[in-house]
Amino acid sequence: MRNKSSLWFVILLSAGFGSGCKKKTEDKAPQVILKAPVKMDINTVKDTRAGQRLLPKLQLSKAEGLLFAKKYEEALGVYDELSKLSGLTAEARSQLFAGMAESYLGLKRYEESVVAWEKVMAIRSADPSPVHNIATVYMAAEKYLKAQEYLQKTIKLDPFKLDAHLDLLQVMHKLSVPEKEIVKIATSLATHRNKMVEFLGKIDGTADIYTIVKYLDYLSAMPEKDDAGKVSLKFMEKALAHRSVVIRTKAGDLAVRTEEGAKKVLELLKTEKDLAVKKAWTTSLRRMGHQVP
Repeated sequence: MRNKSSLWFVILLSAGFGSGCKKKTEDKAPQVILKAPVKMDINTVKDTRAGQRLLPKLQLSKAEGLLFAKKYEEALGVYDELSKLSGLTAEARSQLFAGMAESYLGLKRYEESVVAWEKVMAIRSADPSPVHNIATVYMAAEKYLKAQEYLQKTIKLDPFKLDAHLDLLQVMHKLSVPEKEIVKIATSLATHRNKMVEFLGKIDGTADIYTIVKYLDYLSAMPEKDDAGKVSLKFMEKALAHRSVVIRTKAGDLAVRTEEGAKKVLELLKTEKDLAVKKAWTTSLRRMGHQVP
């Protein structure tokens, strides 16, 4: 069935809709960024006033470290402790519930994972990511009708979220949806991808930075070795030269997926002054197999 999906997308490409699209074979995990643990003794700071302010961050860092190590039960224990603290910010609560959702997913406790993601949705009502993450949980549980429902909600919230289109194509094949519906989703994916690429090629000093970052993130979420996850250098040059360190960093990570883009990033490394950007670009180049002097 997946080969048929690729075939339809190739047909769309030949009609001028955009570059090819292939789904990674492995299921994607919900989009929780896991960090290595920060080594700090929580007991030495929790009884001080400053420590009380730091405690949520320290607890979140500890839990993320346990998630990183796939110690899901232990992570849930830390999250449970954190949930009892008063005065948590909306961002802290969002991270708390997202971490719990990821822990439950690691333990294959799918319904509990969904409930935790629903709490994130309540905090971040305009954000399509927690909605998409619920869909990926249902995909892992092989509940494809529910996955389809939440993927459609994700795309309705933000039609530029291309990886949701990819997941929906996969789910639609699992459900043996009529081919005309599959073509419709593939067309939407290609159309919105091309709109983002064209936007990046025309950005100037007045372009909204949030939109630029979002589009770079969405394009980077596409499979990096497929054409759909690559953007020609002519559309990336302005982002690579942008005044924002964040935008230059993300643009470089996307640009290195093409040979011409990697060559350009290698050239820019010689004059880039920000050390964080240089480090990120170097990491991206090496990940794609390029030699960095």
